[in-house]
Amino acid sequence: IASQVSFLAGQFPSRFVEELNSANGPPSDMSEFQWSISSGSEGLVFNLSAQSGELSLVGETASLEGFQFDLSGVSGLSINMGDGVVRFEGASNFSSDVRVAAGLVTISGPLSAKNIDLHTNSLLIDFVDAATPHLAASQHISLEVGSGVGSSGEPVRIRSASIDVKSATGGIYLQSQGGLEVTGARSNGGNIEV
Repeated sequence: IASQVSFLAGQFPSRFVEELNSANGPPSDMSEFQWSISSGSEGLVFNLSAQSGELSLVGETASLEGFQFDLSGVSGLSINMGDGVVRFEGASNFSSDVRVAAGLVTISGPLSAKNIDLHTNSLLIDFVDAATPHLAASQHISLEVGSGVGSSGEPVRIRSASIDVKSATGGIYLQSQGGLEVTGARSNGGNIEV
């Protein structure tokens, strides 16, 4: 079994994306995850679906269970990891949308995109540079977190035109860096501080 799956998105015209996806998919006995690169009006999007496991994103590389994906030229993400983990390690910058659903999302560097949509049981922010927002979106941020968002001592720092945030069991603690329209905030078990 190959230990690395690589895709150099910036090297190929978009008309070949479908051919490359089918030719470079995971080996047939690795059916626990599926991936593709899709082409749209805002560039190339890396799509990944798995029910568990740990996906790490470092710079222009993503790795899952020993497989590596070269994300050079990719402008957005659409990731569904089920109960698994998604780790953004270091700065992650995308010019299009980032959509992530996972049991745990960890962010150890600033995450920026056009729109950010995170659905997770738990969100862990693991860097403290007070001058840098944890999440920065040129348009909108949507957070749905089971166990709360930030804390009173360590709010999640955001920069965006608007935000919608929901927490199932904990409080919501945000610090805006710039103008912000809160389009929705709901917590079923804690304070809301913006």
